[in-house]
Formats: sequence, C-alpha cells, structure tokens
Amino acid sequence: MNKALKKERGWKQHRYFLLFFGYLLIYHIVIVNHLQLWKLNTVTYSGFCVDYSFGFASKLLPGAVFHLLFGKNATQTTATIYSTVLIVLFFAGLSLWLEKFMLRMPEKHRKKALFLLLFFLSGAYTFAIYTKWVGMNDTAWLFIALLYFVCLENKYLRFFIPLLFVLSLFIHFSALVFVLPMFSLLLLYRASVMESKAEKRATFIIFGVCMLCTAATFALLMLNESHMILPMEEFHQKLDERGMYDYTYIDYSFFHIWHGKQFVPDEVIAMQPSLMKFAKLFYYQVKLVYDLFFESPVNGAVMTVGGTLILLPAVVFFERFHLRRLRGQQNALERFCTFLMMVQFPFIYILGIVFAISVDMTRYLSHGFVVMFACVLCVLYHEEKAQDALFEQAADCNSLAMKIYFLAYATVTFMPSI
Repeated sequence: MNKALKKERGWKQHRYFLLFFGYLLIYHIVIVNHLQLWKLNTVTYSGFCVDYSFGFASKLLPGAVFHLLFGKNATQTTATIYSTVLIVLFFAGLSLWLEKFMLRMPEKHRKKALFLLLFFLSGAYTFAIYTKWVGMNDTAWLFIALLYFVCLENKYLRFFIPLLFVLSLFIHFSALVFVLPMFSLLLLYRASVMESKAEKRATFIIFGVCMLCTAATFALLMLNESHMILPMEEFHQKLDERGMYDYTYIDYSFFHIWHGKQFVPDEVIAMQPSLMKFAKLFYYQVKLVYDLFFESPVNGAVMTVGGTLILLPAVVFFERFHLRRLRGQQNALERFCTFLMMVQFPFIYILGIVFAISVDMTRYLSHGFVVMFACVLCVLYHEEKAQDALFEQAADCNSLAMKIYFLAYATVTFMPSI
C-alpha cells in the first residue's frame, strides 16, 4: 500500500514535467514540422564539419565536440541523430525547470501560470527555430542557459558562471548580443534581491570576472579570427574530405564571402585588432544585409512585419508589467535591472533591423523574446508581489480574445527556408 501511494505521489508530483515534455514533443512534431522528420540541411550540417583542426576561432566548438564523440562515424546521419537527441534532452531539462516554477506558484495563480508557460513553449519565437533548423549552432546556448540557471541558484556552482560566458562566445561571438546580456542582467537582478551583504558582494565579484572574461575572449575571437584559421583553399580541402561541398555558409561565416564575392575588403581583414577594425567590420556587415534586403524586399518585410505583429501583444503586456514594477521600486539596483529588462527586447529588435532584416529576422526575434520571457519568469520565481501584479494584470485565460490570440501565435510562423 505504501509503495503504491509513493508511486501515485511520484506521478502526481511530476505531472507538470510530463505535461510540458509531452506538449513540447507533440507541438514540435505536429505544428512546427508538420509530421516531417527533423533533419539537418547543408547550412546546419556545415557547423558539424568544422573543428579545431581548421584553426582556432568561435563557431568551431560544437563541431569539435561532435567529432570528439563520433570520430570516424561523424556523418550527416549521425549528426542528425545527435542533434535530435540533444534537443529532446533539452526539452526534458526545460520541463524540469518549468515544473519547479509551477510548484513554487501559489495555488491561486496556478491556472494562469500554466497558461503562461504553455504560451512560452508555443509559437515560432521561442524554441521552434531549434527543430525547424535542427542542428544550428545556437542549440548549444540552450544547454549553457540551463547550466547557467543551475549555477545561478547554487551557492557554490555560481563561481563557474564566468566559464559559461566564455563557452557561449566560443559557440558564436554573437552570444555578446543574444545570451550574455541575459546572463549579466540576471546576475545583477539576483544581487538586487539578495538580503545578505556577503552574498551580494560575491555576486558582484562574479559579475566583474564575467565582464573581464567576456572582453578578453571577444577581442581574441572576433578581432583575430581571420588570422587564426586555415587559408580558404585548405579550409575547403578539409571540408571536401569530410563530404561537405557546399561552402556558402562557411565562406560567409569565416571568410566574409557571399556567393563568391568578398564583402569585406582585404585591407580591413588585415588590420590589427582595434575599435576601428570592429567599426569597419560592422559597416560592411550591415551593407551586405541591406544589399540582400533590396534584392528581395518582400521576403524580409513579411518576416519582419509578420513577426512584429504576432509578438506585439505579448511584448506590450510584459513591458507594462515591468513599467508598473519600476514605478513601485525604491532599490536603485533593482530599478536599474527592471529598466534593462524593459529595453532588452527593443535593443535586440533594433539590432535585428540593422543586421538581419534580409534573411535572419526570425532568429533575432526568437532570441529577444526568449530572453524577455526568461527575465519575467525569473522575477515571478523570486518575488511574490510580482506574481500578484502580473496575474492580476492578465486577462482571463478562458476569454475569447485570449484564445484567438493564442491560436494565432501558436500556429502562424514566418520562417525563411534554408
């Protein structure tokens, strides 16, 4: 009888995990991928074909781990299986964290909290890109983010957080825009709500170390990358040996070449690391983006405007929530963190208009919205007053307007095919 009771309690205790995990799998198989198998394409597979035998740079770490694990069996088939297993494991880890969140919510808020999390797991702008384009390098950031939240809530593991900053940059230097702002912001937020001065001081020290590690790693990888990898001919030869004959993404990512045309002049690439070099790389990247946009303006405009309209109600809802918190806060650090949470999504959105309006806007919107949502969930996890404020602000989950919006959000996607 006791064993049966324990078993029943175990299933009941993990009912949220089972709900979230099952929902994620069904949603991504049926809605996102329309019952088609998840598979790598030449763009996503190319990231698995490179490792540190090609040189030393960002974007090589995921492929290096893959080749370390599979060796001679590293093929597109094994890469597809590996990527699929990884994303399913991430869904399991995410479901455990969301279960922990639900169990922390008071009973009076459980219904709306559940709706909020199902909204988080749905739509084209949180996790859909990771199964629609399975195998993309950004997937590694998902696991780093899970580790980050484990470390953030642990008194001893938090000292490993600077390592996660460095690893994020080794995945791709755009971590400086997409994930490291969230890591930095939530470090400061945790310090703002800590009561112990010793704990605050330790968190500030960790934050400072993170900033130093980030600056040093970014300078090393971003400004020196072109000098630390193989020449293009040797790079291509090694790709041929691994069965990758489509160099489009590799040439763009490592050699500043788009469809055979170099879009960054040699004299810029040859410059020594400096702010001037970074500014010129910035200029030529933006120039390429807008040259591509004006070649096919409808495609970029539809993805940008469509994604904006779908996300707008949710973004406005969260911005109002932060604005109300800001007005009632006395602690200067807490007010600063709330302000940063408010400007985070607009910041990513503007960068998307600058850097991605031609082909990659969905990726920018997805990263921006996931970070925005994660910040809200973190606030709700730590502040009871914030729970009352948000769920009182929320409309009835059963209202017709909410159902229509949820249906549109969950089913309409604007994703480029790659």
